[in-house]
Amino acid sequence: MTARICWLLAWLLPFWSASAHAGAHEGARAYLERYCMDCHDSDTHKGGLNLSPLHTDGEWSGQFETWVKIHDRVTAGEMPPKQKSRPNALETRQLLADITPPLRAEDLRRRASEGRAAFRRLTRTEYQNTLRDLLDLPHLEILGMLPPDGQRGGFDKVGEALDLSEVQLTQYLAAADRALAAATCPQLHPPTPIKERIYPNWIKFGQALRGGDALLLQGFERDPRFALVKPATKSPPADRFKDNGISWAEFTKSNTQPIGIIRSSDPSKYRSFLFAAPADGSYRLRVSSWSFHLEQQQVRPNDRTEVAALWSANRLLGYFDAPSLAPQTHEMSRWLSRGDGIRFETETVRHASKDIAEYSGPGIAVDWLEIEGPLYPQWPPASHRVLFGDLPLHPLDETGSKESKPGSQKANPQAGPRLPYRSASQPSVACTVLSSTPSADARRLLADFLPKAFRRPIQPEELTRYCVLVEADISHGDSFERAMKHAYQTALCSIHFLFRAESPGPLPGPALATRLAFWLWSSGPDAALSQLGASGALLRPEVLASEVERLLHDPRAERFTSDFLNQWLNLQKLHDTTPDKDLYPEFNPYLEDSMAAESRAYFQEMLEANLSVQHIIGGS
Repeated sequence: MTARICWLLAWLLPFWSASAHAGAHEGARAYLERYCMDCHDSDTHKGGLNLSPLHTDGEWSGQFETWVKIHDRVTAGEMPPKQKSRPNALETRQLLADITPPLRAEDLRRRASEGRAAFRRLTRTEYQNTLRDLLDLPHLEILGMLPPDGQRGGFDKVGEALDLSEVQLTQYLAAADRALAAATCPQLHPPTPIKERIYPNWIKFGQALRGGDALLLQGFERDPRFALVKPATKSPPADRFKDNGISWAEFTKSNTQPIGIIRSSDPSKYRSFLFAAPADGSYRLRVSSWSFHLEQQQVRPNDRTEVAALWSANRLLGYFDAPSLAPQTHEMSRWLSRGDGIRFETETVRHASKDIAEYSGPGIAVDWLEIEGPLYPQWPPASHRVLFGDLPLHPLDETGSKESKPGSQKANPQAGPRLPYRSASQPSVACTVLSSTPSADARRLLADFLPKAFRRPIQPEELTRYCVLVEADISHGDSFERAMKHAYQTALCSIHFLFRAESPGPLPGPALATRLAFWLWSSGPDAALSQLGASGALLRPEVLASEVERLLHDPRAERFTSDFLNQWLNLQKLHDTTPDKDLYPEFNPYLEDSMAAESRAYFQEMLEANLSVQHIIGGS
């Protein structure tokens, strides 16, 4: 119905504007002559506003933006200024009644013929998501390399707020370079995966036991060898290892018993496992955990299920339940970079004020952590094949361009300990991509990549320009791999990738596919949607409706929910403030995350069930 009304209005506007609004225009001009021209004529034009050129023939389209500015300033009560002669309320209401309908009609006419935004830059979130999908790098993180986007009305997807400066372009170049480095195969052979079970016996867990933040468990009881004796003095600090006659070195070497933690952590007391990821890749993590209630130094059943979590530096890997006296194993697959460590956190156990010898309250036990990885379903990885297809890998000799190889980034400063004995047994041999027919291979690879990157079919001359770029680099001594990555970087920073360009009027199939994908996925269209757009089938209402349903049921639709609610409800600002601990002792980071997750789950249910907006906005 809405589309029909807009079409009918657009058809009637030429006749309507010429007749019904002519008198309204004359009334508005009289208002301006009386109250506005003293400050906004061609001689004075305060604030850069000159009202003299406004048409007197009843046309609104030629000075549409100026009339909108008048409407907004008068509506807000800003103009005419208070120190000047001001109209009475009846005159102002009449002015707004005169100019509002024709302005709305003109806006509808423009929208029907030109659309809302013909040219806008991708937001930094869209840029990251598009690179992730295009290069098959779901773990890629480049958001921090790009400056925050401008906003209009609280949202960052308004074209007028998304400018592009030379500084920003430099950052886009660096971000594209990092993405291409991450996508390129770093070594000739895949890293050999490890699989091991790690117990809570490293230094950080020992410190928790030593300082009274934890107790040693045996089965579902407190280990009697580790007495919870309250220290006689606060200085020097208590050392329960020394008090119990237990060797610190022996604990960190051989402990396989569970540790029960009664206090939440802080940056100086992270409970890290003795692990550092030996190579970039996907790792399968399994952790066993449970909860208890400590009362009079005895382990009792807990009255609720607690929540624990695994973290890597400042990145949450996942929350999981810790039921009372019932060890539960949780499994997750996560991407880890070389050197990343893993720590265990008690998310719902608050900081105990009393010493553990007198403590009565909940605790969370950790039995062990199993790690398997890095796991690659194929080698070279899928991301490498996006760039270089099936071209062979060759060892990088001493004269090779080491600058072009990934994997040389510095290790994470918050990473886990260096463990040389966990290095992959397969020797790490740097490699490069070689081509016996570089010109033909470059044209073939670019012909496949550019339409996906530009989200539309490409012209032969466009392909030729990028092929010439590759040939020029090779002629100056660059390797085939480096020359190709230079061409890819150029494409990823071109206006065809950075911007969404749409011609005025009804959208053609490829543009409609792009708009639909960026709306629901905050990313470019996949192969199926692109094919429907290129063939024109997407323009058929039944196909469009089917694709909307498909996109909404794809996991990538969570981006729409998250991004929209972050901006609409400012959910991303939940972490900006922390409630007073005395007033809200129950508040913790897990509750904070749950508040945002509840809003997203509610909105997601509305989408999936196609519920009315009345579930958000109450009505009588």
